Amino acid sequence: MSRSIHSGLLLAIMVLSLGSCSGKIAGTDADPSSNKPVVEAGLPEFPSDRLQPWEELDDAGYAVELLRSGSSLNDGTEFIPGVEYFSSGGDVSGNQEAARLNGDSVPAWVMYRVSLQAEQPAVLSIDANLLGSGSRYSVGVSDYGSKRWAWHGPFQDSHVRLELARDSADDFTSTLGNTFVMVLVEPGSSLDLVGLGLNTLDLADATAPAQPLGLAAQAVNGGVELSWLPVPAADLAGYVISYGSKPFINPQAAGVKQLPYLEGSTRHLLDGLSGAVHVGIQSVDLSGNRSPLSEVVTATVEEGVVPGLSVETDTVSASLNASIGLTAGGADLYDWDLDGDGIFDLLDDATGFQLAAIPGPGIIRPLVRGHSADGTAVALGSISLLISGNTRPAVSLAADPQSGVAPLMVNFTGEAQDSEDDASALGIYWDFDGDGFFEDDTSGYETSFEYGAAGTYNPKLRVVDSSAAWAVASVAIGVTGTDPANELPTAVLNSDVTTGYAPFVVRFYADGSFDPDGEIVLYEWDFNNDGSYEQSGQSTQVTYTYPYMGWFTPVLRVTDDKGGQATASIDITLPSEWSTLGMGPDRRGLSPYAGPQTDNLLWTFPTGAQCDSSPTIGADGNIHVSGWDGLLVAVTPDGNLDWSAGIGIDAIHSSPSISGTGAICVGDDGGYVTAVSQGGFVLWQKSIGFQIWGSPAVARDGLIFANSVANFTRGLTPDGKNSITIPSLPGISSPAIGSDGTVYTEMNGTHMSAWTPQGKSKWSYDTGSNLQSGPAIGPDGTVYFGDGSGTLTALAADGSFLWSYPTGAEIHECKPSIAPDGTILIGTVGPGIGTAGSGLHAVNPDGSQRWVFTGEGGTDMSPSIDANGTCYFGGHNGTVFALDTDGNVVWSFATGGDFWGGCAISKEGRLYITSLTGVLYAFGSE
Repeated sequence: MSRSIHSGLLLAIMVLSLGSCSGKIAGTDADPSSNKPVVEAGLPEFPSDRLQPWEELDDAGYAVELLRSGSSLNDGTEFIPGVEYFSSGGDVSGNQEAARLNGDSVPAWVMYRVSLQAEQPAVLSIDANLLGSGSRYSVGVSDYGSKRWAWHGPFQDSHVRLELARDSADDFTSTLGNTFVMVLVEPGSSLDLVGLGLNTLDLADATAPAQPLGLAAQAVNGGVELSWLPVPAADLAGYVISYGSKPFINPQAAGVKQLPYLEGSTRHLLDGLSGAVHVGIQSVDLSGNRSPLSEVVTATVEEGVVPGLSVETDTVSASLNASIGLTAGGADLYDWDLDGDGIFDLLDDATGFQLAAIPGPGIIRPLVRGHSADGTAVALGSISLLISGNTRPAVSLAADPQSGVAPLMVNFTGEAQDSEDDASALGIYWDFDGDGFFEDDTSGYETSFEYGAAGTYNPKLRVVDSSAAWAVASVAIGVTGTDPANELPTAVLNSDVTTGYAPFVVRFYADGSFDPDGEIVLYEWDFNNDGSYEQSGQSTQVTYTYPYMGWFTPVLRVTDDKGGQATASIDITLPSEWSTLGMGPDRRGLSPYAGPQTDNLLWTFPTGAQCDSSPTIGADGNIHVSGWDGLLVAVTPDGNLDWSAGIGIDAIHSSPSISGTGAICVGDDGGYVTAVSQGGFVLWQKSIGFQIWGSPAVARDGLIFANSVANFTRGLTPDGKNSITIPSLPGISSPAIGSDGTVYTEMNGTHMSAWTPQGKSKWSYDTGSNLQSGPAIGPDGTVYFGDGSGTLTALAADGSFLWSYPTGAEIHECKPSIAPDGTILIGTVGPGIGTAGSGLHAVNPDGSQRWVFTGEGGTDMSPSIDANGTCYFGGHNGTVFALDTDGNVVWSFATGGDFWGGCAISKEGRLYITSLTGVLYAFGSE
């Protein structure tokens, strides 16, 4: 076989000065330490390590590059441009010197392999230009002491510095002396990762840096703007910012919070705060030594919010003589630090556009201070730019054929050009399986390789110039087919949990898979059932952490030694199999599990109070029911009381919802949202106005949205703090949340409205009739809801009208539910409860009638639908019904009571339903 070789890094003298770090961008949580880090989301397992062809072992057994990068600051520092990632997953591409990560339906991530040899990393610096409002990212570092990823974040700041190794016991490097760093964005987030830097630990230094001086705290709308004098220390790592609502002298005291990263500049904006805020800072060096606490200063936060400042650039990297435009928006006036040295070069600019100042090669971080004319509304934003004196090679790769039946011989042809070097000076390397490790015996631009097993491969060609600048080209190869005489393997997929609480760590097992006439040579894992296998190899066990709540169907694909393949899948419901009214935040009412097919009553439990809400199911299997007596009760799967929590003196009509952390959240008639622990203890209460009848909606990022009868819709953090206010006007129904984070809520009794996750209006639709029914969101974003005139309406995601369906009766509190085939189900009553002719309507996705089930009394209960399309609901005549996809009765059970609210389907195939008389019924098999 013919092969090729290529290596390299970027030529640039990277100046990682502390004074060029960015301030905090607008929109960051006031208490970032409460954020749960995203762990191992869509990533390969903990990395093993081996030599690359362009490396050799030094005398101590550590990997060293034959051609060292010119991007090193000194012997103790490494800087890696974003485009030089070791491996990636999801939607990742190169954008000049940056790596662009787009989190669409699945997370996107990049991995870096950084050579430190005998040293340990002390501080990791990340430069990321966030794209779009609300984007955020998490950072993982290889902890070889625990054999796990050490995760930090998520962050919404463009530049963060993280403390890593503190002493000789910490081990973040492989046996070859390499540290692996991961950067991940979740769905809905995008960024340009400009680069990362690692400073090494200096254990010989025990002298703390000087105490910071000149700390000033200026109160602004919704926050406190901080500034201080720089500490002159060559080994300065950054500054620790501590703050609290009470004065303190010990930054480790109870109630004192710290920013979860080191601030690298001498400016910072703490936002999302209220009242008096006390702040102190410490300087930290690369040995982990901390200075004495600075003077603690106090500011009383002004009312209002931090403005949404945006900072954009027309490029992320350029040469020394380039002109780079910077554009800011969202404020009246702008102060510009154009070279990122900590000093504002231009004040009170009204244009919002300036050219960056380029002092030399390296990374610069221009800073923008946006403010109102009176100076009360302030936001800080920054951008990172990489300036180099050398260009990378331009690399292309072609393959013939790109698909075929195994064994498949593929011929590769590569080509490279470099502005500074001729072809003979370029090195070439090939990675045929796309695992990030390149082959040892490759040479030349033309080569071939035989793929013996079916699968999708992403071979790479890597070309490096004489200054260590390198580039990679890749192509996709699809291999299919099996040997006719081959017996196909059997795939068996299991997991340690199928429900759980954040951070949703799931371990998958393929140990039961087998091949009857050979062996399995490849295990591939598609964690989101999107057709893309995020991880592959010969390991039968993998760990994956889902970074957000939802319903997932992970798929295992196995390939045997003759190319035969088989798949298996399971269902994962997070945090539980029925966590709110309508199963999930989209309120579709659709379960991934099959419900009971007979009327077998397992048990009943008297809650002791009237109940018009829906039960929910925790990851521990407990069923949670709220009642008019102000109590929230937890019933075990065998029908016994586990605990009862007194929420208050007011009645509860709101259905409980389970947050990602496992807290049970419910509203009451007093206008309070209360969070209760899995053990029945009240965690917090937050007043949002007057009377909460709808079920809180928990967004994928953990925010809890609740609708008040006489106030706005509020978005609360998982610990009960105000985060977002949606000026939607009063509403009594349950808000719903789409897959893109859009919040849908009934407004003022007659309008259906849509809001961004940040609380900005997207659209409002006037129904012309009374609205008591909350919306349900289809998988394509279609919004369905009913109104008092008996009309079921469908709107597109942008608010445009699609169709309406007249039921001929009235729709009160029943929200729509959506079957697996797209059929919409909605209950009707009237005119007047108990009137004959009302019942359950099934409507096709085009708005035409499919069938109508007429039941005496009709129903205000939102139906629940199982994986087979069977729908379950209770009528006002006290009967529980199960109907098939054609509207025929599968079974029914007369209770003699009345039903409102909703019902829940468990993973064991049980149906839980609560009557107005307060009796919880459990149907299913023993």
